[in-house]
Amino acid sequence: MPQDPQNPPTLADICAHLEAEGLAKYKWPERLELIDALPRTQIGKISKVTLRADISAKLEHETTAQTGGHGVIGRTGPR
Repeated sequence: MPQDPQNPPTLADICAHLEAEGLAKYKWPERLELIDALPRTQIGKISKVTLRADISAKLEHETTAQTGGHGVIGRTGPR
């Protein structure tokens, strides 16, 4: 949870911090997703399966929106 929920960190803020710490750029995040709570399993563990499914659905939606519903960006014809 951000220290100030009204002013959460941006991806640029996080990358600036990681750069100052000397972390290699290939380890930096590509995106930042703010969520209210992490999904949990029935026994209270973080549900990585649900997290992966959620981000996959978001990425699919973004790709479809960017390409006008025609699949992967850069594809020119059927495979």
